[in-house]
Amino acid sequence: MSRSCWSLGSALFALVVAVAPARAVDDDSAQRERIVAERAAAEATFAERARDCRERFAVSACLLGAQRDRSAALAKLRRQELLLDEALRKQRAAERIGAIGAKTARPSNEAREIKVREPRAAESPPSPHLAASAVAVDRKAQEAARKAAFEARLRAAQAHRDAAAQREAERIKKGKAAKPLPAPASAPAP
Repeated sequence: MSRSCWSLGSALFALVVAVAPARAVDDDSAQRERIVAERAAAEATFAERARDCRERFAVSACLLGAQRDRSAALAKLRRQELLLDEALRKQRAAERIGAIGAKTARPSNEAREIKVREPRAAESPPSPHLAASAVAVDRKAQEAARKAAFEARLRAAQAHRDAAAQREAERIKKGKAAKPLPAPASAPAP
């Protein structure tokens, strides 16, 4: 009994949703056409007032007043357009809910034929304790690898410093010590 009530209710909802959009679309398009016409009229009024302002002596104040009036009219029209957009979004959401309700209300043969299979051992998720220990082991391995790479960089840097010191010592033995840098032009001579 409850299943038939559900299907009857969803069928009535789908019917209401199907009839309402036709009426709402006509009303919506008429409202949008009105808004477009009023927007064009506001722009035309502004253009005419701006032309009149340019013929006067005090142009800036007149133009500011015309722009303020145009902005107010356009803001009012924009709010109306946003309300229409919101109503359209709500209507589409109601249609979608109705379609989903109608789809779930009627039983399908495919849904009856699908059998639930038992989960296999390989598909079952690992226990949380095993997963946590695997993450800990992986994290320790990554830390060990980072530490080894850091120590290798330290050894390479020390080897480079030692080689540079050895080259400098050989240059000094040969009597080819590096000359000091010249003094900058702005510094006083010693």
